[in-house]
Amino acid sequence: MDRLTLHESTRAQLEIAHVKPSHGYLFFGPMGLGKTSAAREFAASLVGVKANAGDRSRFIMQIPPEDGKQISVKQTAGIAGFIAAIKPSHVAKKVVIIDQADKLSLEAANSLLLTLEEPTKDTVIILVADNKDNVLPTIRSRLQAISFRHPAQSAINELIHSAKLDSKFASSVGPLPAVLLRKDPRLLLDYTELDSLREKFMNGGVKERLLVASAVIDKSQAMSLVDLLSSAVAAQNKASAAWLGRAQALILARLHLYNNGNPKFVIEKLALDF
Repeated sequence: MDRLTLHESTRAQLEIAHVKPSHGYLFFGPMGLGKTSAAREFAASLVGVKANAGDRSRFIMQIPPEDGKQISVKQTAGIAGFIAAIKPSHVAKKVVIIDQADKLSLEAANSLLLTLEEPTKDTVIILVADNKDNVLPTIRSRLQAISFRHPAQSAINELIHSAKLDSKFASSVGPLPAVLLRKDPRLLLDYTELDSLREKFMNGGVKERLLVASAVIDKSQAMSLVDLLSSAVAAQNKASAAWLGRAQALILARLHLYNNGNPKFVIEKLALDF
């Protein structure tokens, strides 16, 4: 975990969890904070120091979503067999990682619920989600939640320095480690182009902002644009009615995207409210 740039409270929760692991966890928080990377690092630590690369490949099961689709019961069907498999004594735990678990279909979620109701001592299940409220309450209640928050600016500055990142790029992205290091597959976007859209949105009129909205491709790009705009507005730090209006519009846009609102409609509304 030392290699990851995390909020100190998140790091502390993970360190405690490593000492006495639960049967299941929910890693939640905004996109770009390195939740999936943390889940992989945490999983590797749970498998144990005696495990080799082959063991980690065999005893860490990862279930990623398919682009634009829910996670189906077919994708989660192998979990039961994985849990039932016998591990060697030098492997401490088997681990299942379900990425973007807020995209579980109802059938897949119910199947997972049956698994969580009968936890085993040698398997840990980690769900990763941007919005915990989109995970079924019955599943959330059976998991230990670990909240991911924005790291301190000093930690971000250290990351920028050690990774030798372009300062303008880093400034436009904001305190999002997974975006800065481009480790989140949903955020592997052309940030030069995205930053250009941010600048047009910030400095243009309604017409220019609506043109930016028309260029939005999907939810991940919409979320990334909202993140860039939020960083730019926060940097202005102006206690004016206009500033507060923009801040509120961005909060509402983020909320609508979390609740699976149509990305183009969300950015169009933001363009009108900005």
